[in-house]
Amino acid sequence: MAAQPQVQLEPDDRVTVARGKTVRERTGRPLLDYFTYAILYQPCAAAATPDAPWADRVTFAANRCEGLIERGLVEARTVEDAAQESLAKLRAYGWEPESDMLHASHYVIAPTATAVKYASSQGRFGVEDRLCGYSIASVDEDGHPQAVPSEELAQIFAVAPGGAPTGSIDVINDQDPRGPTRDFVSRSPTTGRQDFNLDGALCLRELVTGDSENARRVQKGIDEVAGDANLHGTPTIIVHGRADARVPIGFTSRPYLGLNSLNDGKGNLRLYELTNVEHFGARLPGYAEHFVPIDPYHIAALELMHVHLTEGATLPPSQVVRPAVAADGAGEAGTDLVLPEIAASPEAADLIGVTEGRVTVPN
Repeated sequence: MAAQPQVQLEPDDRVTVARGKTVRERTGRPLLDYFTYAILYQPCAAAATPDAPWADRVTFAANRCEGLIERGLVEARTVEDAAQESLAKLRAYGWEPESDMLHASHYVIAPTATAVKYASSQGRFGVEDRLCGYSIASVDEDGHPQAVPSEELAQIFAVAPGGAPTGSIDVINDQDPRGPTRDFVSRSPTTGRQDFNLDGALCLRELVTGDSENARRVQKGIDEVAGDANLHGTPTIIVHGRADARVPIGFTSRPYLGLNSLNDGKGNLRLYELTNVEHFGARLPGYAEHFVPIDPYHIAALELMHVHLTEGATLPPSQVVRPAVAADGAGEAGTDLVLPEIAASPEAADLIGVTEGRVTVPN
């Protein structure tokens, strides 16, 4: 039983996913691909959603838009148009429309750090290699590297999640013209602007799309971790939020279902796609009035699997489940949430179909 799994799949042209009239071909995208694309366009797209959670924290959005214009990465000629175009590019690349309001906050939640870690790991680079001019260090209030305070180091050894950013430790742009600086507030070496280090973002993107020696190393590593979605008949449930902007369902769980249908003849996988659910469980500031936590459905899926394994009950078919935030507190059991069950016999309009690699998802 997996909730919002970050799965990376072997390329297979036979897989297609159709949601309404939108059809996407092949088996999704590896994490480093969609993270490096997000790093390029999310900061500028944040300017198109000024009322979104945390949009005010993307303080150099206009500078990033200017950089995209100068580099020819958008056709727009103004910041406003570049922001709208960046948002459209993210949709066209595979993010769901329901994720539009999440790009600003997700950019603040350090996708560059994740991309640096994945690129370093998949290309087998050490932190000392400073891939794309990035390093990791503790920083002071001005974003300049410092020795880790001993008291903090003792604490984060026990409680840190295992990678930057955590506490005062963050990703550093070593190529800032003023000297090494925390990436989020640094300046790009070619522009001299605080634009969230566009130069570094372009270097990370080249590792996925380019043909440099470093890119070939990273791409080889990406290929080595790609999976074939063959579960060998193991009963499996995936629950995934449609609005997930961190691990988008169109890059991961939907094509996984399609590839599984080709490579696992027993077809024992179910996908329960949840509307109004994003990646962080609606726990971040500004999220609760728009999104439903995934937890009730994670627990429900575990219960369904337990009954299946202990009593032989049939797992409900793959389906779209439509939880929502209730208007005026008119939710269930005194909550502000509407939480329909995963249906044993869902309406035809909610069924997710899969046949020989083709997945169909209702709107």
